[in-house]
Amino acid sequence: MVGKVDGGRLSRMAKLATVAARTTADLVGARARQAISGEELDVGAALRPTAERMVEVLGELKGAATKVGQFISLVDQDTFPPEAREVLTKLLSQTPPRLDEPAVRALVRAELGGDPAELFASFELTPFAAASMGQVHAATTKDGDDVVVKLQFPGVDAAIEADLRNAGVLAKTIQLAAGNLLDVERYYDEIAMTLRRELDYRAEADQAEAFAIALAPWPDLVVPRIRRDLSTGKVLTMERLRGPTMLAAAQDPDTPQDVRNRAGLQLVAATWGPFLHKHVIHADPHPGNYIVLPDGRLGVLDFGATRVLGERFVRAYEQVIDTALDG
Repeated sequence: MVGKVDGGRLSRMAKLATVAARTTADLVGARARQAISGEELDVGAALRPTAERMVEVLGELKGAATKVGQFISLVDQDTFPPEAREVLTKLLSQTPPRLDEPAVRALVRAELGGDPAELFASFELTPFAAASMGQVHAATTKDGDDVVVKLQFPGVDAAIEADLRNAGVLAKTIQLAAGNLLDVERYYDEIAMTLRRELDYRAEADQAEAFAIALAPWPDLVVPRIRRDLSTGKVLTMERLRGPTMLAAAQDPDTPQDVRNRAGLQLVAATWGPFLHKHVIHADPHPGNYIVLPDGRLGVLDFGATRVLGERFVRAYEQVIDTALDG
């Protein structure tokens, strides 16, 4: 296992181009076999290797590439059948970690000024989760708090800049083709700003605390407490919320229906409540970012992409909602 994410623009583009070409070949091949045989083809089974290849490549690349895979798993209901999307959902919480034990120790020493064994009462050097920009370790603080420590992958900043440069070329090309019909560059600028802000874990800590204030009217929604004394721009330490993710709970056939119903209502409150109360949105609300707690509350995670919206926009949206509810 290596410690640094590949930040080379050309090498990242080549890997994405390769997986795109193989995906296209799989799709064309599956449909050709169906046409030749005249028999109904199990497209889900045919595309499962494609999905597994995408998970491997996008998970390895990290950064914006992994986020694209997460987005596909949630919203692209047409290109991939359920069997393939099931594989892609691994990108929500099961992407491969990048830092081995020596790299973990080195990063913690560089950011917090000491070895994990010196700074924490306990610190698991093997991560229990990894995502697009970092991996997460379980730990206990010296004063007994049960916490998680998120470590940013070295080189992920360069990787994101490489992906943004590649995407910027595409955005300019589409803008030229679209003319005045679509303002592609404004969308690109928004995405670029959000991704760059996510690289600063101090900003995420600020946003987590602001989101907690926005959720104050809903006590059954929980934001983990931030440990500022054990956090920097590349290390974020926060209270650990224990329980299955909403994704895992939804996929578990043993999850009772009343638990599913309550979690669904809580998700609506977690999405719309802060927006209407404090004009704050959680811009990365995939089901891996919610924890179903044993006491029935719902934990909300990952605040790197939260955003405060303007008064005019919020009031206009309220009018849309009111009109819809009035039929």
